[in-house]
Amino acid sequence: MKVSVIIPSLKCNNNPNLAKLLFQFDSQVSRDFEIVVVEGISPNGKARNEGAKRAKGEILIFIDDDARLGNDFVIENIVNCFKEDPKIGIVGTSKLIYKDSNSFQNRLIKELKDYQTPILNNTTDSLLAEHLCLAIPRELYLRYEGEKEDIVSGTDSELKYRIKEAGYRIVIAKNTWLHHPAPRNWLELIKVGYFKGVNLGIMRNRFPHLLFDMSNGNDLVVKKDKNLLKRVIVLFGRYLKSLITFNFIEFIYLNSYLLGNAVGSFTRLDKAGNIKSQSSKILILKLGGIGDILAVSDSILQIREQFKDSYIVLITEKIPAELFSRQSVANEIVTFDEFSRCLSIKRFFTLPVLKSFFSLARYFHSNKFDYFIELHSLYNKTSFIKPMIIGFLSKARIRIGPNTSNRGFFLNHKIKDERFVFLPFSHRHRRIFKHMGIDKTGSDFNIQITNKVSIKINSLLFDFDIKKEDFVLLVHPGGNIENRQDKLWPITNFIEIAQKLADEEKIKVVFVFGPSESSLIAQYANEFKNGLVALSNLSLMELAALIKRSNLLLSNDSGPMHMGVKLGVNTIGIFGPGDFQSYGAYSSDNFIPVRKSIDCWPCVDSRCSRKKCLDLVTKEEIKQLAKQYIRVSNKEKASCPK
Repeated sequence: MKVSVIIPSLKCNNNPNLAKLLFQFDSQVSRDFEIVVVEGISPNGKARNEGAKRAKGEILIFIDDDARLGNDFVIENIVNCFKEDPKIGIVGTSKLIYKDSNSFQNRLIKELKDYQTPILNNTTDSLLAEHLCLAIPRELYLRYEGEKEDIVSGTDSELKYRIKEAGYRIVIAKNTWLHHPAPRNWLELIKVGYFKGVNLGIMRNRFPHLLFDMSNGNDLVVKKDKNLLKRVIVLFGRYLKSLITFNFIEFIYLNSYLLGNAVGSFTRLDKAGNIKSQSSKILILKLGGIGDILAVSDSILQIREQFKDSYIVLITEKIPAELFSRQSVANEIVTFDEFSRCLSIKRFFTLPVLKSFFSLARYFHSNKFDYFIELHSLYNKTSFIKPMIIGFLSKARIRIGPNTSNRGFFLNHKIKDERFVFLPFSHRHRRIFKHMGIDKTGSDFNIQITNKVSIKINSLLFDFDIKKEDFVLLVHPGGNIENRQDKLWPITNFIEIAQKLADEEKIKVVFVFGPSESSLIAQYANEFKNGLVALSNLSLMELAALIKRSNLLLSNDSGPMHMGVKLGVNTIGIFGPGDFQSYGAYSSDNFIPVRKSIDCWPCVDSRCSRKKCLDLVTKEEIKQLAKQYIRVSNKEKASCPK
């Protein structure tokens, strides 16, 4: 049986416990396993479900990122349990504290008995299997829809309840254990007790039907909440016992646990069950493509930095949402692509759009917001429709945004915005932020690329004989070819310039195409000659890594162009019809926008049949600009000490 070890971890970098755990897997006797680290996803139930989707093994083993393997037979012993009895649904392990625990931790396990469980000589039915190390067949996990993503704790107990009710056994594997950390001092003890109490208070308040105990032997039953008097008596008994027996660790733990329980019982929650220390729940709306999102990314980050304790939801579109996947700009990113991309009343009544709309309505039925921040442009006559619908569905008491051409009538806090005063979005949003009490400039949004993705792209380029020291010109001749052909400089111009630069400057040239543009490779196959490479169907983060690797990016006004500027790559952007200042006025030394001002500019039409401004951009002009970058780069490289 192939095994998938799934390790949820909020932060992989600079996580010494995770590094030690991963190192231990090298000594496991069983070698037929993969490791899936799920980074930056919360709550843990959601992270484990994501890991199960990525996994390829028959058996899923969920392990906490601060655990340490007890011996070299952990995986083998767990797999043997499933082989011995097909009615086993969940396998857990015994648990011990770290071997190098201090005197406080060794004293703690004597007073708080649940921090350790004994190592068993035989596989034993027990409900003590928990997330420290919990294994389940992948097919069974997916059939019963994994873990609940909307509860803050007890997801393992809830999963065990469903699996046991389905007639499966839950066991602890023999001679198998993991080590886990115990509080190292009084302060950590107080924190652990407090947060456990908070979680139980929240669960009792919001999910009483998902509270379980094992008070009746090996039966997992719904906990019957005692009345206040009985709870006081039981708690007083534990207090008294801890004092009489001088178990001061247990006494302090009970006090912090009780305090947390009281706080948790009165805590406001969001849908995902996350604790909120402030009452504000903020909804940010920004639809559009990659360039649209990057144009406002600094503004979104500024809101996050100002309202650190608020629960922030960003509604955007699926593809650009990936840019935020590794950044904590929002607690939740929501996409409803079919509805958000609907451009006509006729298309609205198609089945995919209606399904997307009703999903949106269901989402807002269970989620209410305090603030609705409208960052979506209201420049076109019908552009207010989607923001208006989402704003009212959000039930937000404060709806704030630009009142462009009086199209912000659905907002109760309207910010003056003039369509024909062409300013970058960051400048336009300052008025909104000033109204919200934000008076300082935030950090710049950075696209974060993992080492794994960078290595993959470098390996891909190496297959085309492109080495680390080579100068790479990356060319993107596309850009929303389905809807905005009027914004595209001819692809034949790009190919001709690239071929000349490759021959004259001895550089490597890579053309990149999006999913909707891959047909162009076949269409212009004869145009590509030696030295030109064409790539397509990369993921968004792979595209980002490819742009980051390149020395110069030549592109139409498109998402990759905006990514190049954000990534600090030398970029030449060719602009045609459209609002140049709002989307292209980057104050960056590495960016040269090529835009011809003519009699019909500034352009405010959503479509243009003339394309006169693009026709005035010459191939020789673009080639000379590219040569300047190439030669400056070569001079800098030559002057560097070897």
